Amino acid sequence: RSIVAIVKTHPDSWPFMSAVNKEEVPDYYEVVKDPTDIESVSERLESENYYVTLEMFAADFKRMFENCRLYNAVDTIYYKCANRLELFFDAKIAAGITFKVREAGSYLNRLKLFSKRAERTQQIYNTI
Repeated sequence: RSIVAIVKTHPDSWPFMSAVNKEEVPDYYEVVKDPTDIESVSERLESENYYVTLEMFAADFKRMFENCRLYNAVDTIYYKCANRLELFFDAKIAAGITFKVREAGSYLNRLKLFSKRAERTQQIYNTI
């Protein structure tokens, strides 16, 4: 949830905040067959049942960026926003994964240390 909140505050998130308006862009849904936006991702996240894995969550963001690049020309602000926001999103996901791995590694190291202490205590107990 926090990553969605962070992405929403990024200056390049404005084109992705809600679904593309059919009246303003009538052919969008003819070109983009599987649309998504930050509001939809937020709703799916709030349901707590939709995103079973981090990969599913990230895939929706990736699809949002790909849809934008599919529909818009390379020189448009939308295309550029998609590229910049995707880089930002990828960095936040990578930082979160690194943090979780570091956190898990620290926990495992503490478990190993505890296990060694328990082993040593058992050895001392056995000699008594």
